[in-house]
Amino acid sequence: MLQRIDTADGAAALSVLVGVLALFLPWYGYTSGSSHVTVNGFRASILGAVFLLSLATIALLLLVRGGVIDEQPPSAQQERTIANAVAAVVAAVVVLQFALNLVAGGRSIGVGVLFAVLSAAGLVTSARLRSREYTPRFSRLSS
Repeated sequence: MLQRIDTADGAAALSVLVGVLALFLPWYGYTSGSSHVTVNGFRASILGAVFLLSLATIALLLLVRGGVIDEQPPSAQQERTIANAVAAVVAAVVVLQFALNLVAGGRSIGVGVLFAVLSAAGLVTSARLRSREYTPRFSRLSS
């Protein structure tokens, strides 16, 4: 199983772990009356749910690639498409969360969003690595 893991998979796995940690940490906080409310990734509206589902998609792809789940692995082109789409969605979620925090007055950005930024950056890096690692390998086989 370890022979199937490459750099892109390692970066994606680390990004998923950081993303799961980000979901539990506070994403933003605000004052309501006399109390201070902090919101983690699970309570951060639909953005937190989309972030969680995106991480689950990458985790499922990694489990299929690693042979843990006995399923036909997707083709290299499908893997690149999935990785790029999920990276774009996660990056959009993080940008939207920052925009919502800027628009809504009185919100403070929490450490969870910063971990979400690291996770998004790792998934984008993983998607770029996946494109670079697979393209030469398959272009040699087809010629």
